[in-house]
Amino acid sequence: MPNVNVSSESLCHGMRAFDAGQFDLAFALLLPIAETGNASAQCYVAAMYHGGFGTAANGRVARDWYLRATEQIDTSPRIAALAFNNLATLYTAAVPGLRVNKSLAAQYTLRARALGLPS
Repeated sequence: MPNVNVSSESLCHGMRAFDAGQFDLAFALLLPIAETGNASAQCYVAAMYHGGFGTAANGRVARDWYLRATEQIDTSPRIAALAFNNLATLYTAAVPGLRVNKSLAAQYTLRARALGLPS
């Protein structure tokens, strides 16, 4: 269950740092929040591992963070849909640490669409 005590100000500060391209700062701010169970922060951390922003690209670690976000489907369905979509992307392209798996990518895409993420 997500930690509701996480400061929304801290989360927003990390998201703004990411949007500004300050990836080292964003990673430092968002990782502790992600570790508390915040689905949004988990998706941001996963994206940083996915693309190598503020940390080395690592498909396995990105996958694990995206999967954590999908576990919160009941409390954060929009974030879970985004995480499923990004998991599909991980398995569609060659990402360090993961092999392409078109079947798994298709399954994750279907989950994202079922949660309302547009095609």
